[in-house]
Amino acid sequence: MVFDNESKDLTQDEKFDVAIIGGGPAGCATALSLLKYGYSVVIMEKTDYNNLRVGEILPPKIQVPLSYLGIWKKFLNENNSSPSFTILSSWGKKELHENNFIFNPFGKGWHVNRCQFDAFLAHASESAGSRLYLKAKLVSFNLEDNNWKLKVACDNKLYHFKSRFLIDATGHQSAISLQFNANKIVHDKLIGIVCYLSPNSKMTSDNHLLIEAAECGWWYSAILPDQNIVVAYMTDADIYKHGIKKSTTFWNDELQKTIHTKSRLSSYPTQYILNVYSASSFHLDKVSGKGWLAVGDAAIAFDPLSSQGVWKSLQTGIHAAEAIKKYLENKENPLEEYSTWINKIFCNYLLERQKFYSSEKRWPDSDFWKRRN
Repeated sequence: MVFDNESKDLTQDEKFDVAIIGGGPAGCATALSLLKYGYSVVIMEKTDYNNLRVGEILPPKIQVPLSYLGIWKKFLNENNSSPSFTILSSWGKKELHENNFIFNPFGKGWHVNRCQFDAFLAHASESAGSRLYLKAKLVSFNLEDNNWKLKVACDNKLYHFKSRFLIDATGHQSAISLQFNANKIVHDKLIGIVCYLSPNSKMTSDNHLLIEAAECGWWYSAILPDQNIVVAYMTDADIYKHGIKKSTTFWNDELQKTIHTKSRLSSYPTQYILNVYSASSFHLDKVSGKGWLAVGDAAIAFDPLSSQGVWKSLQTGIHAAEAIKKYLENKENPLEEYSTWINKIFCNYLLERQKFYSSEKRWPDSDFWKRRN
């Protein structure tokens, strides 16, 4: 967006307790939690929720944070999700293994359209009392006299805000934190090459998540609520770059080497549009500072294999709100406590990640698996 400050209106300063940059799950969970504490919140989201968003699988325990945020029943009533009762995986051996959610204390998991799910969270936050700006671009921000002064371009206007606290919820970009000299500690080169396909005919009930390991990565696929299927090939960026140099049909070539994923896609068209996104695991070496902190993927990013990305984002938002409340009440060391908790969460995740990847031993000479074993 190009803003012409000579021809457009300039709004007066509006004051909020907390300004959140980013309206994804982490930002919205933080907002909903802060509203429960009685704080005023403004959310600035750079999109209108019509962009590509991946991470369509919600684990059964998603019920816990959504219930805490007071929107679990709304989620169930939205009709924008479909239940997932089973994970089928070919991992460590070519045969499929079934992990039935019926044995999970929270029951079934969920498949969602992420654009619709994120928009649902944003509008729930707005209905609860937060101010929401879509297609908003943060122009500048600086700290003066313990208050943040922000300029935001939206709807061909320049908005001026003041807030007592600032939250980086910009996802993998970590756009705010990096300006505070935080550094990303990246643990791998994982990317996802994703496509969405519509069935050639009406599908039968097929609500499982399918995961299939391959020589140079792994595949996942799931039927979405609209009956389209999302298919992703997870590999390392350099492997993909080398592969497409050798063959322009690299993604399909790798698909043909699979057993279960190829079979599942037999009733889908062979034409597709691929989207590539970063899926690397990383953490920031600094997730908080004077009057600010990072939440969700802006602070720590998980491998999609964990299916914990959205759950983690909601949880960090809830914990962040508690830390901010203590900070604004001048309690001792709440941001340090939050940072310690974030580090603990990520360390535990790395242990689980290592355990899962090390259980696949069929391709000992593959760079992808050697890097993880």
